[in-house]
Amino acid sequence: MQVGSPSPGPVVFRNNAAVFLWGFMGAWMLMLALFTCLYVRDGGLLSYGPSAEDTFERAAVYLDKIFKGAKPADLPAEYPTRYYLTVNLKAAEAMGLTIPPVLLIRADSVLK
Repeated sequence: MQVGSPSPGPVVFRNNAAVFLWGFMGAWMLMLALFTCLYVRDGGLLSYGPSAEDTFERAAVYLDKIFKGAKPADLPAEYPTRYYLTVNLKAAEAMGLTIPPVLLIRADSVLK
């Protein structure tokens, strides 16, 4: 049983890995909490972590500073300040799970 299908995108490895992972997880009816919503969009159950887009944006700012002459050792370490909770109701339904309403209310994104 495949819980989700991969969304088309430029990152082929991620999509192929997602197809394998969701097929395996669905066959064994296992839940999986992930650190990025990218896999939840492809069929994962839920994720809690920093936004990939925000992380890439901060990395671009770092690279800009380095290209302008800053020494990497002199740049302060930055950590995410916002974490996102994403829940996939389609995957939960396929696994026969009921997500508590309080979790759905707290979620930043609920995929149906």
